[in-house]
Amino acid sequence: MNKQRLKQNEAIFYYDKMIEAQDSENYEHLKHYISAFVNAARTIQQFTYYDAKQTRRVSEYEDLVRGNAVFEFFRDIRNDNIHEKLIETNRIGSSSTIGQLIVRRPETTDEQLASYEKNLQQDDSTGITTEVQYFFEEWDGSEDVFTLASNYLSQLEVFISEAEHQGII
Repeated sequence: MNKQRLKQNEAIFYYDKMIEAQDSENYEHLKHYISAFVNAARTIQQFTYYDAKQTRRVSEYEDLVRGNAVFEFFRDIRNDNIHEKLIETNRIGSSSTIGQLIVRRPETTDEQLASYEKNLQQDDSTGITTEVQYFFEEWDGSEDVFTLASNYLSQLEVFISEAEHQGII
């Protein structure tokens, strides 16, 4: 297995850890896993550039990355993370309340009303639900952190496969 595939496995590992941290609502761990994910994923391209340079195939490498906004974004935040500042995410939360109401009509019997009330008590959909979404501060698109990271992983798979096919790596 080449070093790009090993780094891809590492990036996938940290992506999975990001999901776990989101599900556990542990923002501190999530920030660490995002940083590790970005570094591992970005290293794939750096290794490939080095391989292309060694074999004088830089133009083929550049053709693979040219104009890819996701690659450019992750390159920039990784460079900032190493040299200037931490990766920043915005957390946006929302809460909603779901309520139910029983209206007793004249033809409703006491037994029917009791049955409706029992069903309401057993229904788990009542109460407050909270959702938190995370977005990269510097990303102009509408994708959240997890959607963008998943997209990056998919594009890296294509990138690695094409680099292997072309003999760059």
